[in-house]
Amino acid sequence: MDNVDIPEVIITGGGNCSVYDAKTGSLVASYKDTCNITSKTLATIMDFYFIGAVENQPTLKVWRISKAPKQLKEKAKFVCPGIVNTLTISNCNHFCLAGIEEEIYVWRINSGDLLAVLSRHYQAISTIKFTPDDSRFFSGGKDGHVMTWLFSHVVSASIDNEIKTPLTIWNHHSAEVTDIYCGNCRVATVSLDMTCKLYEVDSGRLLTTICMNASLTSVVMDPIECLVFLGDDKGYLYTIDTYKELSEVIDEDETSEGRLRIHDSKIISLSVSFEGNKLLTASAKSCKLIDIQAMTCIVNIVPDCGRFSNAFLALKPGVLMTQDELFPPIFIKRFDRILTENDPELRKFVETKLENRKSHFAENSILDETFDCKYVNKAHVSSSGIMDPNAEAVFQKSFFAENVSELKSVNNQMYAYMVNMNMANMQEKK
Repeated sequence: MDNVDIPEVIITGGGNCSVYDAKTGSLVASYKDTCNITSKTLATIMDFYFIGAVENQPTLKVWRISKAPKQLKEKAKFVCPGIVNTLTISNCNHFCLAGIEEEIYVWRINSGDLLAVLSRHYQAISTIKFTPDDSRFFSGGKDGHVMTWLFSHVVSASIDNEIKTPLTIWNHHSAEVTDIYCGNCRVATVSLDMTCKLYEVDSGRLLTTICMNASLTSVVMDPIECLVFLGDDKGYLYTIDTYKELSEVIDEDETSEGRLRIHDSKIISLSVSFEGNKLLTASAKSCKLIDIQAMTCIVNIVPDCGRFSNAFLALKPGVLMTQDELFPPIFIKRFDRILTENDPELRKFVETKLENRKSHFAENSILDETFDCKYVNKAHVSSSGIMDPNAEAVFQKSFFAENVSELKSVNNQMYAYMVNMNMANMQEKK
């Protein structure tokens, strides 16, 4: 079987947002006048948009990913309730989470609705990360706490009047949490207290503590979650095999084989390639792609102006692989600054993708303030025979199930209901 070439790019933010080819380091696209983007806030939405927070301003900026020169001018700004310290986009590309001071703001991207404001940290939030399946997300703050949030509870309309609390709170760090890695099985957190904590995702059990002799600023793991890569505030990179040393690890030897001087200043981000054989390390002055097996630099990128504040590896967006103009599957609406009045009657219906209409998109650019198609029409759902009152009651129970046993019971009810409906339809046909 031939090896499949997976196209990847290096996306950087700073004075300008730029996209580089991960193999050659050549510039693929550059977006001028995108302002200085705050560290840990640059992200992509559905491979069609960039989003980032402007430094020292309560502003989010969105712009199109495109090779076409005219598209470089297509930008939109959202005014936020405060300065955004960290930002992340869900893997399904439907939700945006932002840390503003001690609070987490949750927006629905295609409607701009502010679904929740979470306030449990005692100091400013420094990082937020989703699990790969978007079922949970983790927040770390300057208070040293790491909190696990169940995403379905955060956005659930049935508990809007209740105080939304985290699923678990980890308080094992004694200083600011600087970065979090979320995998399928493990979560790694690093802090200015010079330690890395490794947890099990499902149980929340602390597996090991890795102690270093410098403040740690970034963390990532390989795809099989065996190797932990740590970056510190002096530019050193650490590589630790957790399957060999799944116990307390203390590294005080500056000549250790697992320690390598990569940058002259602190490492601001780490990112592993899709295949898991390359590691991207970034500081304010340079961005380097490292071959993990040989631990040698194969691509070195310096900022064309200013400095780097963000850098990460990503699959090459489809819009950069063709000269044809592609239109996004969704429009982006202006983010609300106050909580949306959540209507349970609307929230329980399934969302739909907005239709691609070329003429409409050309007129309204990124922001679309007129075309509203957030929810399936209630009359359409009822008339189609998909949901009658009995089915809706079962659906509600399954959507807001509190535990596994209840969910299994509801699934059995749904299955029995569908079997009875099919039998009834067959009898009518006879």
